[in-house]
Amino acid sequence: MPAASLLNSDTHTFVAPSIANDNFNAVGVDKAERIIAYCGGGISATVDLFMLHQLGHDQLALYDASMGEWASDESLPIERD
Repeated sequence: MPAASLLNSDTHTFVAPSIANDNFNAVGVDKAERIIAYCGGGISATVDLFMLHQLGHDQLALYDASMGEWASDESLPIERD
């Protein structure tokens, strides 16, 4: 879930919880499962985690350093479109 989809670009605030919930449901986020958020460096992913926490999710983790760290290790898999 791109962090920008959880922010209102006009007001620079979070979208309504109902909109965020619909966005997360659309990509299959399930409260019963652990969510590990990541991004380029682990900063933008905190937006997703904050909103998920507000929506009642309690199994949340941040991959600190995220894709920057992962991509630097050539032995780890990366899928590209």
